[in-house]
Amino acid sequence: MDSLRGRSMIFNVLPKDEHEEGSIAPLIFGFFVILMSATFVVSDFSALYIARRDLIADTEAALYRAAEELDEATYYRTVGPRKEVPIDCLRAEIRFRNEIPRSTIIRDFRCDGRQIAARVAESRELPFQLKIFAITDFTNEIQAAVISQYDRSN
Repeated sequence: MDSLRGRSMIFNVLPKDEHEEGSIAPLIFGFFVILMSATFVVSDFSALYIARRDLIADTEAALYRAAEELDEATYYRTVGPRKEVPIDCLRAEIRFRNEIPRSTIIRDFRCDGRQIAARVAESRELPFQLKIFAITDFTNEIQAAVISQYDRSN
C-alpha cells in the first residue's frame, strides 16, 4: 500500500488548473504549413530547372539542324584544304525558325557564314503560384551558338 501512495504523489505534482492540454495542435499546424511551403518552393524551382534544360536542348537541336544548310556556291568555289563548312545564313534562319517550338520567342539570330548564334526566351506558369507576392510565371532566356567545322579524320 505504501508503494501505491508514492506513485500517486508523483503523478499529482502539478495542480489540475496548471495542465496545458491541446497545446500541440498549433505546433503541428505550424510544422505542416512550413513543410507544405517548402514543398511548393522546391517544386517551383525544379519546374524552372526542367523548363530551362528543355529550352537549352530545343535551341541546340534547332541550331544544329540549321547549321546543316550548306552554302553550296562558296563550298564548291573554295580551293584547298578547308577548316569550316560555309553556312547559307538565309536558309539556316528559316530552318531554325521552323525547328524551334512555337512557344519559344526568338530574341536574336546571328549568322556570319561559319557560326550561328541565337538568343531565345520562353515563359511558363509556375505549378504552385504565389499570388500574394504576384509570382505566377517565370521566363527562361538563354544564348546558344554552333560553329560549322570540317573534320576529316584519316
